[in-house]
Amino acid sequence: MLTDPAGLLKAEPRQVSERVWVGPYMDPQELLFFLEENNIKIVISLLDEDLVYERRLFVREYRYLTPLGIRVFTVPIKPFMRDDLKVRQLEALLKVTRPARVYVHSYLGRFRVKLVEEILGNVP
Repeated sequence: MLTDPAGLLKAEPRQVSERVWVGPYMDPQELLFFLEENNIKIVISLLDEDLVYERRLFVREYRYLTPLGIRVFTVPIKPFMRDDLKVRQLEALLKVTRPARVYVHSYLGRFRVKLVEEILGNVP
């Protein structure tokens, strides 16, 4: 039985550099398994806090992961909108988290995460 129709649209997580993965929002337990499997200690969410359902997903993820020692950050970006200030914030966050492994996600893991791929040329 399909419980999440958006699940059909979600991208698969993928590694885009030696230390950075991008992908979709995952259920916190599924995400924890993925993080442990890839030795990732930092999650950066691009979920838009102005969208009630995305804010709820972020809060759920934060409350689940932080007590387990996973650092969770947010750089809220509106879907299908390029915000150069947010891009610079994301770039700075990727720099200060070196050399840790990082998972950056949006809801579907298709559009907003492309910003990560754009700026990776500037972030080792």
